[in-house]
Amino acid sequence: SATVAAPLSGENTLSSLTVSNATISPAFSAGTTDYTAKVPFSVSKLDVSATAKDSKAKVSVDSPTLTPNGNTKVTVTVTAENGAKKYYTINVFREQDPNYVASNNNKLSGITVDGFLLSPVFTENNTRYLIWLPYETESVSVSATAADGKASVQIVGGDTLYAGQDNEIKI
Repeated sequence: SATVAAPLSGENTLSSLTVSNATISPAFSAGTTDYTAKVPFSVSKLDVSATAKDSKAKVSVDSPTLTPNGNTKVTVTVTAENGAKKYYTINVFREQDPNYVASNNNKLSGITVDGFLLSPVFTENNTRYLIWLPYETESVSVSATAADGKASVQIVGGDTLYAGQDNEIKI
């Protein structure tokens, strides 16, 4: 005679999913894995409660800090007894801070050119510079830092230079 253990359960669905500080859409259904929610700025994290259909399954909730005026994905993972996983996601839009004032600072705090010097030396109010390069230089790496930490910087050019010509790089 032999004893055979019952196979491990592969049940990895939720029997309930609730959010106490937001309303998810659509309404919870075990077969639906994608939800949305919109919260005011005062809500920085979702308060999620989830229960697995099988008591032997494990449920974990990844609820990061919600991005103001942006979308954040909150993930609920259900791991069945046999290790099979199912993911439920809540895409949350958090409203902007009502006291937020966007900066209009579009200045740079620095420009660097790998291996070469700017002429004249960088100042935040100057918008035109020269870089003197050897004739055979085919490309140059330019980087810049925005004075406002929330601003973005884009650099166009410098990857293909033509000898004997003015090659403009825009920041």
